[in-house]
Amino acid sequence: GVLAATVDLGAFGSDFVNPLASGETGKAEVVGTDGKFILSSDTEAASDAAFGNTAILGDAAATAGGRTEYDEGGFAHLGAYRQVDGLAWTVLVSAHEEEIFAAASEARFYAGLASLVAALVIGAGIFWVVRTLLAPVFDAVSSLQDLSQGEGDLTQRLTVKFDDEIGDFARYFNLFVEKIQSVVQRVKGSTEQVA
Repeated sequence: GVLAATVDLGAFGSDFVNPLASGETGKAEVVGTDGKFILSSDTEAASDAAFGNTAILGDAAATAGGRTEYDEGGFAHLGAYRQVDGLAWTVLVSAHEEEIFAAASEARFYAGLASLVAALVIGAGIFWVVRTLLAPVFDAVSSLQDLSQGEGDLTQRLTVKFDDEIGDFARYFNLFVEKIQSVVQRVKGSTEQVA
């Protein structure tokens, strides 16, 4: 018996081949073993025109499918091809390399930008925490410097702002200065009595 079928290539192309093309530079093509276009999503490719990259057709004849890189029209293309089972056709889907990697480049840019922003936020947070933790120490040092460079005024005291180790330091220092002031006042009183 003989079975004959008619395939409308135009309908086949619009229903099955054209949807494979994606992006602005993407195209899907069905190429025969002789290198002639059978179908193409590229409207400029004539059906009797020859596919210029015969090396791809040789690769497709040797393997059932794979990926390929080729130059066409001054642009690097990345593509994937597969032989159609039972027919001497190869389906090739390709696009410009720049367009394929554009999303990855954009994602890398935004990831770098997010990393930079995160680093700045973390750095600012660390600076704020260190400054907040060290502010009482700087205040205590400044007060001690005022006490030591002054005229020996033992009536001055450190300001206690926090209830932590630095606050304890300021309180105990104030107690120490108070005891010294008390001793100096007693010595002064005894000296006046002796005089």
